[in-house]
Amino acid sequence: MPTNEETAEMQTISTCKGSYKVKRLMFGVKVAPNIWQRYMDQTLQGMEGTACFFDDIALQGSTYIQLLQRITAVFKKLTKCGLHLNKKKCQFFERSVTYLGHTINENGLHPTQEKIKDIKNSPQPTEVSSLRTFLGMINYYQQFIPNLASKLNPLYQLLKKDAVFQWSVQCEKAFQELKEEICGDKVLIPFHADLPVTLATDASPTGFGGVLSHIMPDKTERPIAFASRSLTKAEKGYSQLDKEAAALIWGLKKFFQYCYGRKITLIIDNQPLARILHPEKTTPATTAIRLVHYANFLAGFDYNIKLRKTTEHANADYFSRLNKDTTGTEKTP
Repeated sequence: MPTNEETAEMQTISTCKGSYKVKRLMFGVKVAPNIWQRYMDQTLQGMEGTACFFDDIALQGSTYIQLLQRITAVFKKLTKCGLHLNKKKCQFFERSVTYLGHTINENGLHPTQEKIKDIKNSPQPTEVSSLRTFLGMINYYQQFIPNLASKLNPLYQLLKKDAVFQWSVQCEKAFQELKEEICGDKVLIPFHADLPVTLATDASPTGFGGVLSHIMPDKTERPIAFASRSLTKAEKGYSQLDKEAAALIWGLKKFFQYCYGRKITLIIDNQPLARILHPEKTTPATTAIRLVHYANFLAGFDYNIKLRKTTEHANADYFSRLNKDTTGTEKTP
């Protein structure tokens, strides 16, 4: 997108051959996503059956002829504005598409399996500590699960003093039912562009975990998607501060399409990291180079950081502990 003289001046870059003004809007400028989204909204304004999110355009039609007409109209509009499409990335006349993390078909909007597979594939707890971690995550969303106390009863029996940890049929049934509850529409919700977005991340000795959520009008927190991955061999040697920072950057890259170009709240439970990466504070001169790189990456986002007590960080904590037997693998592609 061409820029005016004032904007080009602000985008000046310094090189070994001198300083140069950039005459087109650069990727990575904090306000660029909002400018581009506004431009695309204006370009496609009034075109029926058309939705656009940054550079992703989706068209819908009830019949083949109607869809063809709408595609033709959009092509003409884009050509008139000097915009080009990448043919390799285009899909035409599909009965089902994945768009912004959801599967859309004739029956409506559905969460993709990638968003919930970490829950559905989570292994059964094998000892008290892993059971407590699972129960902490469930209780985090307790207001959305009806009759939760009765559903949790078989699992809480295993936490009683002097109780033998024996996983019964009743425990397995309760475990599977609770996973289904978390993945159901009473808890998980689709992404809404007009609702505040939060990203909670955490790091354990074995993995990263992240939960993308909306803050609802009643101030409750509803999850949009879950993700986790195990640490690489190198990452296992990081300090806890570096692990927490790496988990935060991984979460932003994982949910980039939801976080970039909008105001987001990053939720962590590490106070020193919250100070180092605070958007309104200068990175300390003695900060390790890895954290400086992370801070530079974060500069492209419009964010604020919220510090949460570890005891209240159960949702992200659970997903960071899902990967104990693998190294460097990601649970959601």
